[in-house]
Amino acid sequence: MKPGARHTVHTGRHAPSGEAGRIVEECVDSDARVHFRVADAGDEMAMTMVRNEIAETMPPLRGVVHAAGTLDDGMLVHQSWDRWRAVLHGKARGAPGLDAMTPDTPLDFFVMYSAAGLLLGPVGQGSYAAANAELDA
Repeated sequence: MKPGARHTVHTGRHAPSGEAGRIVEECVDSDARVHFRVADAGDEMAMTMVRNEIAETMPPLRGVVHAAGTLDDGMLVHQSWDRWRAVLHGKARGAPGLDAMTPDTPLDFFVMYSAAGLLLGPVGQGSYAAANAELDA
């Protein structure tokens, strides 16, 4: 048997396309079972449905990798709270939701990816840096 995860569930706001789709195909060609569900990490109801589907139809959940991210570049004077909320939604709001859904699940890992944008301060990405700072906190 080849090493690595043989059964994975991926979620995202959109189905994979382009390079991501090709990588999924490579995993399937290597005998992995890859499941993709359109579900935003910040949408508690959608993620609960995914968790319930895993519990009912798949091997036990062993780990979570939270790598959500949304960009909406713009100078602060041109930003609005609605634009910031959209950027914060998946990354910053998704992590505590995922954590709350797995308190009794014996996980091997729970990984949360923030980004160096918090430290590097790219122009126009104040909301993205804030989402990463919240995730890091």
